[in-house]
Amino acid sequence: MDARGHENGRQVFRPSRILATLTAVSGLLWLGVFVYLCTFRGVPLHLFASVVFFVALFAVATVYYGRSAIVVEGSQLTYRGMVRTLQFGFQDIRKLDVLPSLITVYAIRLPGRLVHFTSLFPQHRRLAQLLVEQAGLAPLRA
Repeated sequence: MDARGHENGRQVFRPSRILATLTAVSGLLWLGVFVYLCTFRGVPLHLFASVVFFVALFAVATVYYGRSAIVVEGSQLTYRGMVRTLQFGFQDIRKLDVLPSLITVYAIRLPGRLVHFTSLFPQHRRLAQLLVEQAGLAPLRA
């Protein structure tokens, strides 16, 4: 879903839910492959290891895409990553680095910390512009 929840100035930015859904389906597919391999005798260990790797990879991706969010509320931001949740104010933002590529990465530099979001957030440009404006940073280049 894109940014939503505009009541009381609260906006929630998160990756598209389709990503979490697709990675979950992929993980279930690989889990099915693992169960199917268990029905055979003499399957090489490296084949089991490969399948377990893909199950774990898609499980981690599902949690990442399902949990990641940036909530903007007043002058406070809450960054919710896969394993941590941080709260900080716009005044804490020192710089916003933009690393363009196939998937653009936005790195929010805080004192002693770095948090990021990517262009997989449907409203990533709007979020970046909001961060620049509210934190009083130099404008982003087009």
